[in-house]
Amino acid sequence: MSETDEYNPDRPAGSESDETIRLQDLINLEDLQRIQDSFARALGVASIITDLDGNALTRPSNFTRLCELIGTSEEGARRCRESNRIRGQTAREHMKPIYHQCKSCGFVDASAPIVVAGQHIANWLIGQSNVLGVNGEQISAYAREIGTDPEEMLAALEEVPRMSLAEFNARLTFLWDMAKELSDLGYVNLKMSEDIARRQEAEAELRLAHAELEVRVGQRTAELAEANLA
Repeated sequence: MSETDEYNPDRPAGSESDETIRLQDLINLEDLQRIQDSFARALGVASIITDLDGNALTRPSNFTRLCELIGTSEEGARRCRESNRIRGQTAREHMKPIYHQCKSCGFVDASAPIVVAGQHIANWLIGQSNVLGVNGEQISAYAREIGTDPEEMLAALEEVPRMSLAEFNARLTFLWDMAKELSDLGYVNLKMSEDIARRQEAEAELRLAHAELEVRVGQRTAELAEANLA
């Protein structure tokens, strides 16, 4: 999506951590699910949030029956995961949302990176939209290729949303805004958790110091008592 402005992954400004950050440690997955479900319903697209390897972090939202049928095939599911991974990798390289033709059945899909404290930690994917006019002949051939029922796949193709590339691009722009909001929310939660951890560490050190002081006072008191008895 060449028109989309690049995103500063350090907004709000912050240093990159040496530790691996996970989205599910920063934002409750059920909260993510509700946001994703509402987004998918409102914009009429399929949506899911994945890790960098293409593995799902959320449950699918608004997935088409056609893509669900593809997922029942081991080869079809493998190609879907690979397509998700490639989309995420491309989005990471450009640090902005990218759309491309799905490596599975040829629909247009897109990915927006979620970046926290300089780390690309997840991808928000949308798609399963017949933007390029995938036809029945292509779907029948693909069904035979991955070992699914061509007739059932053809029937499911009729249910897939159709839209222009401009319409899909408008949805991708909105996705980018939402992904940046998640990135910023993740950053805020990361800083809060770090502050809590530092405070807990300081409190633990203070308790240890108090305990050591009590030991030293006890020892000194014993020494003085012994000296008085001499």
